[in-house]
Amino acid sequence: MKIAIVFYSFSGNTRNLARFIQESFSGHAAELVDLKLAKEEKNFLKQCRDAAFKKRPELAGSAFNPEKFDLIVFASPVWAYTFTPALRSVLSKIDNLSNKKAAVVLTCGSGAGTKKALQELENMLKQKGGNVVFTGVVHGHKCTRAAYLNEQLKGLFNKIVP
Repeated sequence: MKIAIVFYSFSGNTRNLARFIQESFSGHAAELVDLKLAKEEKNFLKQCRDAAFKKRPELAGSAFNPEKFDLIVFASPVWAYTFTPALRSVLSKIDNLSNKKAAVVLTCGSGAGTKKALQELENMLKQKGGNVVFTGVVHGHKCTRAAYLNEQLKGLFNKIVP
């Protein structure tokens, strides 16, 4: 199974999560797709404003091609009750996810807005034809704790990898 873990991380928590997921899929071709903005705003509050207004900034690097993957895990922090502008940008460029398994894992601080963000992202993936097989939320400050992540993501690992 070929797996992509598409993520954006501002503080490093979601990057730690993405790396953990990649390592957990050992024996499978799991590739990290670290989204970078062409012109990244360094002010966190301005980043949150852009998330609230559902901005889609230009991404740096080559475009992500979902065609070569069987499963795509989308990971993002929750900002202003939604997911990050970088993830919104990459999703806006994906036309079709038919016959693709998709998973969503969000990181958060307080937990506020996670249900809304999960629902919005899941709906977007379904509209593109994706088969959403897992959704989950983890607390960002715990993204280096393997036991915690294993517990929170066991549904992802058990469902996807035989």
